[in-house]
Amino acid sequence: MEEMTAEETLAALRLRVQELEAANAAMRPIVLRMAEARMCRDAATMIESCPHCTLKRGGAYGYSAKHDEDCVVSQARRLGF
Repeated sequence: MEEMTAEETLAALRLRVQELEAANAAMRPIVLRMAEARMCRDAATMIESCPHCTLKRGGAYGYSAKHDEDCVVSQARRLGF
């Protein structure tokens, strides 16, 4: 009886992994677009800012600034996107 339950559990886990991989593949293009970090640019000051965090680039800030740790872009990059 335990063997049958273990086999059923293993089959259910394999099915769940396949579902998650399919969901990951479906979300990949969306997350890649987010990770590109479409910046918003102020035409007057030429300062770019991220719509998802406090990042500002250009002008006196320079281009070495990075996205916040909790920014969607940073999270996507940590996940490998």
